[in-house]
This record gives sequence, structure tokens and C-alpha cells, in this order.
Amino acid sequence: MPPPVPYGWLAFGSEGRKEQTLHTDQDNALFFSVDTDLNEDESKSWFLTFSEQVVESLVQSGIPRCPGGIMASNPQWCQPEERWEARFMGWITEPNPDTLLKASIFFDFRPIYSGTEFPYILRERLLRAIRKSRLFMRFMAKIALTNRPPLGLLKQFVVEKSGEHKNKLDLKMRGLTPVADAARVLSLSLGITAQNTFDRIAEINQRGIIDDGFYTNLREAYEFIVYLQITRHLDALAKGEEPNNFLDPASLNSLQRKMLKESFAVVRRLQETIEFRFQTRVVEM
Repeated sequence: MPPPVPYGWLAFGSEGRKEQTLHTDQDNALFFSVDTDLNEDESKSWFLTFSEQVVESLVQSGIPRCPGGIMASNPQWCQPEERWEARFMGWITEPNPDTLLKASIFFDFRPIYSGTEFPYILRERLLRAIRKSRLFMRFMAKIALTNRPPLGLLKQFVVEKSGEHKNKLDLKMRGLTPVADAARVLSLSLGITAQNTFDRIAEINQRGIIDDGFYTNLREAYEFIVYLQITRHLDALAKGEEPNNFLDPASLNSLQRKMLKESFAVVRRLQETIEFRFQTRVVEM
């Protein structure tokens, strides 16, 4: 049975940025157009059944379900175009830090399949609305500073003190996520449509927000942390273990530890740029 109306499939987060690694899960949604001759609930019911089949197929292919339920099989994320636009506009025009903390990855959306022009029209409308909402950008910038690089005052690694990952640090949340979040914030404020983090920081450099030297350092820092992350994933798979993003700095040689500290220092400098540019200290969360 064919779809009742035109529709599209969206990816968010790392999938939306084309940055998935071997340790990932699903973040997706579905939008559909509304036909006045058809019942919206019936259309949604058809697409929810369809989405569940796609989500389960992805699970069978090795990509687990999103623990937070951000999947097209969830009725919350299977909506007609107009409701998707209303939700995004609500995040922008009436920003709430608690809501935006969970919604920030939605601004990395990428159409995997689009039977209409909706994703492209939506992106243009969102960028226009964002330029008018200084509070939204300040909240997004503040959120981008949530995860700090794991370096102490004397540039010593700050590791987990207890628990399953004792003496380890989280490469993703403390190293990669701060860069991806900062690049998203700057891109939204500048009207940059690129989604991939490398593409975003390249355009941010071209706009003169970061100079050539810092751009080179930032790119190299991000690449090195990604390298360590993927190496960690491959090692785990070779041992028959479940990959994760935690790394014991003691497992690195002295050169690698030095490079990782320098990489985290570059990430910290990027966050300082965000703090200054958006004056985040005046925003309470």
C-alpha cells in the first residue's frame, strides 16, 4: 500500500551531522503533508506503522533504538509539516533552557528522504527567526558550555572518581560534544546551513569569527579526539566488548597524552569564544 500523502524522514544529532561512529543509536523523525481530503489521524496511523518497521529494520542492522525515544515510531516525532514548524518556532520564539537542553540536537536535522521541499523551507524560516531572537541564541550558547573539557587548572586530566568508568574520561561528552555544540551555535547565529561539524567550523573560519591559526588547531584537535574514540571502539569490538566513549589516559603514551591535553585546551578556548561572543554569564539557567 503506498503512503497516503507525501512524507519525509529526518535524522538528528550525529546522524544529522554525518558523524556517527561505531557506538551510536537512532535519532530520527517523520514529517508528512496534510491532505484536506484525508483524515490526519488515519495518515498518522499509517506512518507510525511504517516508522516502526523502519526503526526495527535499523535495530536489526545494528543501530539500537534511542533511549530517549527520539524516533519516528514515537507519535511525538511523527507529525504533519505544520506541527513540526510550530514546534521549532516555539523553541525559538519562547526559549526555555530546560527544553532547549533536550531539543538542541533537533537543529542538526538532515533529510534522509524528502518527498516535499519542507526541510529546506523550514531551515530558511528557522534561520530568519533565529536572527530575531537574541535570547534563544544566548540560551543555546549557555547549553553549549554544559560539557567542559576534562582539564584541571594545571592542565591535568580530570577523570571519573568512582563507578564503572573510574579513572577514565568521556571522549565524546567532554571532547567532541563541546565542539559540535559550539559549531552549531555559531552556525545558527551566522545563518550557516552546513550541518557537519567540520564543514561548520570551516565556514565559521571563512566568516572571520576564528582566525586561520585557531581554525587549524581546532580541526586537528577534533580529528585527534575522533581518532582516539574510533580506536577505542575498534579495540573493544576486537575483544568482543561493547564499545563506549571512555578512555583511561594512562593507556596512552606520553606523546598521545600531551596531544590530548593540547586538544582539550583548544576546545576550552573555543568555549571561551562562545562565552564572550554571546555574553553567557548574564544568562541564568
